[in-house]
Amino acid sequence: MTRQVPATTNQRLGYPLMESLIESEDFSKVNTSMSGCYDILERQLKQKSGGLSKQKKIRQALKAYDLTIDLIRFLLKTKYELIQKNEGAQKK
Repeated sequence: MTRQVPATTNQRLGYPLMESLIESEDFSKVNTSMSGCYDILERQLKQKSGGLSKQKKIRQALKAYDLTIDLIRFLLKTKYELIQKNEGAQKK
């Protein structure tokens, strides 16, 4: 069976918060929250308290934060590339 995708004119992908962040490019709340959490995790990692399993979980959380930042950068880069292509197509 093939999966049918409903035809819709709405271009939303189901991630309204992320979409609004990318559209508005206002990351101040996200930056504040993420940098605070990241700093706490780094301090916990440097303290080396809680055993190896806790340290492993802290490293995984830090990696998740890094990947999230990379994803946001990629989405912004893609947005600008699409805008440039659209502007180039309109000039022709």
